[in-house]
Order: sequence, then structure tokens, then C-alpha cells
Amino acid sequence: MVGRPPRFPPNELDVRVTAAATREFCERGYDAATVDAIVAASGVSKPVLYRAFGSKSQLYCMLLERVANELASAAMRSFMNNPGEPTERFRAIISSWFDALAQHPDQWRMLNTASSTDPNVLTTLQRVASMQLENDVTMIRTFLPNLPEDEVQPIAEAIRGSLRAIGTWWLDHPSVERRVPIDAMTRLCSGLFAVTENTNQDA
Repeated sequence: MVGRPPRFPPNELDVRVTAAATREFCERGYDAATVDAIVAASGVSKPVLYRAFGSKSQLYCMLLERVANELASAAMRSFMNNPGEPTERFRAIISSWFDALAQHPDQWRMLNTASSTDPNVLTTLQRVASMQLENDVTMIRTFLPNLPEDEVQPIAEAIRGSLRAIGTWWLDHPSVERRVPIDAMTRLCSGLFAVTENTNQDA
């Protein structure tokens, strides 16, 4: 006779299910991932998983938003708590972002490669993208107050795209020291600060 799956405290339940779900979604993608596989890997029963996390779609969207918020919060905390010279402040923000990436590599890969025709997933991805763009625009307007307004959003998208590319490269090269992607991202954007400094001198 097969016994009942063990009961877990809420915190352990969250850790087990989210870890198993992240691996499944990373390896198979949203559409091919199954609740049965997540249940088997996590050791919880299917009814418990559904009661705690809802549907597969709800679980996936929760994971996407969780890692997006963690990355954004790390950057924004650094942004708010590190006054000073723009290049050094920017480097501190990038460093905080890579710290968060190092703590959640699988979740970030899942966010970075997320795709589906599921309406809930599409809505979540749009909400995450809007949040990221809003945060980036806020920081750019602070760092580059003389930047023409019509250039703010495209530059924000360029910085976000560069972070995705360098973050992916770094995760694919685990032997590389953390300072390397931070140096690369800082160097890549240093021209923006030079343009602003020149504009201020001309004024």
C-alpha cells in the first residue's frame, strides 16, 4: 500500500516546490513541463501543490515575478543607498544586480527564456517588462538628466538588453570572476556618462 506523501511546513513546501518547478521549467520550458514531474521531484502531493500554488500557469507566473522583483529590488536598493559620482554609483547597482543573479541563476534563465501562448504567462511577462523599463527609466533620468527625453526609453532598453546578454554569458562561463561582467557592463555604459559630463561642461 502506498503511503501518503509527507506533510511539510509552509516554508519547506515553498522551497521544495519552487526548486522542483524551476528545474522542470528550465529544462523543458513552460509548455512541455508537467505538474506530475514537479510533484515527483518535490515529494509533495498534487492536491497540496494545487492548494498552495494554484495551476501550473499560476506557479510559473509566480516564479517569473519573484525573480524579476528580486533583481529589480537589488538594483533599486543600491540605487537609493549609494549617492555619489555617477560611474561609481552605476557600478554599485550593476554589482548588486549580478549578486542577485548569482543567487538565482536557474530562475533568471527561466525568466530570460520565458515564452508561451498562455494568456496568464503573456500578461505576466508584459507586466514584468513594464516594471523593468520603469525602473530603468527612473535610474537613467537620474544619472543622465540632460539626456533628450526621446532617447531615454531606447537607452533603457539597450542597457537591459546588454545586461541580459552579459548575464547569460557569465552563467555560461562559471569559472569567470564576478568582477569581469561588472567591469564589462560598466565599461560598456561609461560613454553615456562621458556624454553627460561633456554636455554639462558645454552648458
